[in-house]
Amino acid sequence: MFFSFFQYNRNWVIGIGSKRPNVVFEHGIVGQTVKHAHIHVVPADVRLFEKITKDFPKSGTSLISTLKNFGIVYSKLQKPYLLWNDFGLIFEIIWDPPAPLQYLRIVVADALGRPERANWRNMDPELDKKLWSETVKRLKPYFA
Repeated sequence: MFFSFFQYNRNWVIGIGSKRPNVVFEHGIVGQTVKHAHIHVVPADVRLFEKITKDFPKSGTSLISTLKNFGIVYSKLQKPYLLWNDFGLIFEIIWDPPAPLQYLRIVVADALGRPERANWRNMDPELDKKLWSETVKRLKPYFA
């Protein structure tokens, strides 16, 4: 249910105040420091496929049309994965890549020219507070 809601509404949420494309990713248990699933949505035109497949040429890839379908495939394979969507209709997956911690965050931050923001633990606390406060203020009217 959440996946369908998310897929339907993600462009609306990210599009608030802008019409920019966005990149979505989820790194399963690959490259995480805390083992849980959460979806990252970044309002930027970042293409990940070429970089990821170049970094992990021996890992298999899949294309899926919905996150619901991903759940079905994952339940059968039960392999670590990186999943992303570059503002298109298809989600891409690379299975069991030997990715370092925070891999997708690092790739996206580098692509945006902000490598210092890849690891939230290294982020300047004052700048972090300023940025998230501005985001909360901008989005609050839509969730009140």
